[in-house]
Amino acid sequence: LKLLVSRHAILRTNFYSGWYGQPLQIVYRHKNPSFFYEDVRGREHAVAEFVAQDKARGFDLSKDALMRVAVFRTGESSYRFVWSFHHIVMDGWCLSLMTDEVFGAYVALLEHKQPELAPVKPYSDYIEWLEHQDAQEATRYWSDYLAG
Repeated sequence: LKLLVSRHAILRTNFYSGWYGQPLQIVYRHKNPSFFYEDVRGREHAVAEFVAQDKARGFDLSKDALMRVAVFRTGESSYRFVWSFHHIVMDGWCLSLMTDEVFGAYVALLEHKQPELAPVKPYSDYIEWLEHQDAQEATRYWSDYLAG
């Protein structure tokens, strides 16, 4: 998880509102992931209770880690993995990419190998590309595409 957070700036980010009336995004150079582990063998409802509390807790965009991971040992060789995140940092499309990266790196590290991970493109590259797009052309394209 530390590797994932170090590679992806969005996972080291918080969002503040009310800074001179504007939202402000802060990307930290270093931020530890939120990780929780508990052995819950013999407590069959412990994971469900944790999930309910985690959902109720929500996220404070200005100070919380916006991705949380919890691992529960539920048996001699069984575990439950709970991965919570705010939609502002991840969506369903990128979740599979992140999951592949986490477990791919995990398997490599278990085998005492260096994980082979694709280079990360900074979000700023996308913003720069977006700023160079013709807004009128994009509006025309989507209006035509969604007509009817």
